[in-house]
Amino acid sequence: MTRSRRTLPAVAVLAVLLVVGGGWLVWHSSRSATFGWFAYAPLSESVYSPGILTTTDWVGLALVAVGLLALGAVGGYALGRRRGA
Repeated sequence: MTRSRRTLPAVAVLAVLLVVGGGWLVWHSSRSATFGWFAYAPLSESVYSPGILTTTDWVGLALVAVGLLALGAVGGYALGRRRGA
């Protein structure tokens, strides 16, 4: 088995893990509570602004982007290589 045939599935698995891990980070990033006691403006110490992304969000989005780029590279290589050569 050639080296590229062994590394291709490994890179694909790593890319899928990056996409899933980045998505998990974005989904579970720590945001302030938007309900209940802590959403009451006079008692909260921060101002709620829904448009601002946290550092965890940016890291998660970067991981998703790198994972999707790697999946695209693996797919392009797998589709573009010559058969029998």
